[in-house]
Amino acid sequence: MKEPTDRQITEVVFQEITCDERIYHLKSQLCCRFYREKDYYILESEALNLIGTGYTVEEAQASFFEEFDFVFRRYDELENDQLSLMNQTIKMNINHLVDHIGS
Repeated sequence: MKEPTDRQITEVVFQEITCDERIYHLKSQLCCRFYREKDYYILESEALNLIGTGYTVEEAQASFFEEFDFVFRRYDELENDQLSLMNQTIKMNINHLVDHIGS
């Protein structure tokens, strides 16, 4: 990812998300906003309501990928009636986005 300057917002896209031993292969690209605020880099997906932060570009991406992995696995464990309407929508969107998981 190209490092943004302060207050510059860039768009980054991912075709796969890697966390630990899992590789999430996506059906379509996941578009995210990437920007810097003071000493932090921020990577966010408004569609999935996910955010990752870090002092470096790599830390922000790793944080975002860990959050994606956590949300995917946690929401998959829960029935829809255990989730808020917003989280049901996120669950549906993330499940439609993921084609398959490899290692």
